[in-house]
Amino acid sequence: MAKRSPRLKTLMAAALSLALVSTSCGTNSGAVGSDNSAGLPTTLVVATGDYKVPTSFLNKKGELDGLNVDLTRALGRRLGVEMKLVAVPFDAVIPGIQSGRFDTALFNVSDTPERRAVVDLVDYAPSGTVIVTRKNDRKGITANPLTLCGRTVAVKAGQTEFNILNKDVSPKCKETGEPAINFQTFKDDNGLEFAVETGRADAFLGGTTVTPYFVSRNSDTFEIVGKLPIALDPLGMPFAKGRDDLVGAVLAAWKEIWQSGEYERIAKKWSLQSIVPNDISLFTVNGGDKS
Repeated sequence: MAKRSPRLKTLMAAALSLALVSTSCGTNSGAVGSDNSAGLPTTLVVATGDYKVPTSFLNKKGELDGLNVDLTRALGRRLGVEMKLVAVPFDAVIPGIQSGRFDTALFNVSDTPERRAVVDLVDYAPSGTVIVTRKNDRKGITANPLTLCGRTVAVKAGQTEFNILNKDVSPKCKETGEPAINFQTFKDDNGLEFAVETGRADAFLGGTTVTPYFVSRNSDTFEIVGKLPIALDPLGMPFAKGRDDLVGAVLAAWKEIWQSGEYERIAKKWSLQSIVPNDISLFTVNGGDKS
């Protein structure tokens, strides 16, 4: 049997007493914290990226750095285990967890129905979208999606928010006698930012896991006018099905980090306070369909 960290066993017991996973994972075998044959490792292999500032990237020393890296280390301290970070392409995360190559990942993975079908996800952050304009040039745009009516908005191809605005908001613009939203589509963030900076677009949409950091570093050019009131799937840490003991311990650790204020301190360091959950109830297992 693999060695258990004393700290991890304590969190497992807490997870069991609170029945954190039994009500969320349903069909997984084995009770949380049970002394099963698999045991719990003293080292967890955690997949992440190395290219996305400020969540996970290589710094000037060639070391992994960023919000996800700091949060992973905070989890390791709470669990009392070593967290071995491995940089991989995003599309390698779920297959790697299913095959046992990784124990989990902290890689901005959304808790979607498709992913819940093959892994369990410990939800740890809300996902959302902010509207960005040029500094002091909002043109009446606010967090209300209807203020985008008649405006030119830069979006990324396939972006969820684009589909929502195009299908739901633009028709409402017409119903109220306003022009529809004029969309300009780009392949990446650089295109969105350049379009707004040069005045080709009035605003662009960006995710709450990256955009606030970018704007804070370019505050003389851009400003965030608000967050779209559109519910998206939360971000989650994926685990292979059947690892209820580990899932329960990690869930308990996330709650401790949040309650202690450490989560907020780490997020503030990276100008990403918007991802910190407002309520402890967000921390759950497979909660994407409840968001």
